Amino acid sequence: MHILIATDGTLEPDKTAELIGRCARSDDQVTVFTVVEVPRNFLSEIRAYYEQPLEVPEPEVDSEYVGEVQARVLSPNWPGDDVFIRRYIDDQRDTRCRPLVSALEGAGVQATAEAVEGDDPTHAILDFVGSSSVDLLCVGAHGRGRFEGLLGSTSTKLARRAPCEVLLIRQ
Repeated sequence: MHILIATDGTLEPDKTAELIGRCARSDDQVTVFTVVEVPRNFLSEIRAYYEQPLEVPEPEVDSEYVGEVQARVLSPNWPGDDVFIRRYIDDQRDTRCRPLVSALEGAGVQATAEAVEGDDPTHAILDFVGSSSVDLLCVGAHGRGRFEGLLGSTSTKLARRAPCEVLLIRQ
């Protein structure tokens, strides 16, 4: 059986590990999963640190009538957008999932952590469930969704749409 524990980092590790420890068998695959929204404006700010002036030859016209050239290029040391995005996602995975993975291992359950980039956690979780043959989806239920009562929380949407069994973990 494949058990997926979806978290935004707010699941209480010891309580969750104790519950999953009662459900999981030794041969079950357990994945702690999080969805990371990457702040793209942050990437622009990081690029600014790697910018350097673009060397442009002086124009042959009178400088009084020509404005200063403001062109800039990225340094050859810029590792690329993908490197920063992956590092950010990995850092968020570690921050959100590591405490739960450690608690699970303390309860005798082997677990791995996964993170994907996404704007909509419900959609990203459902995509992972569908592509990874998940048998049981575990999510926290704390009732603090942004539009609770109007559109429903992430856990409510997952409970309604998931193609597998869903375990809501009361927080």
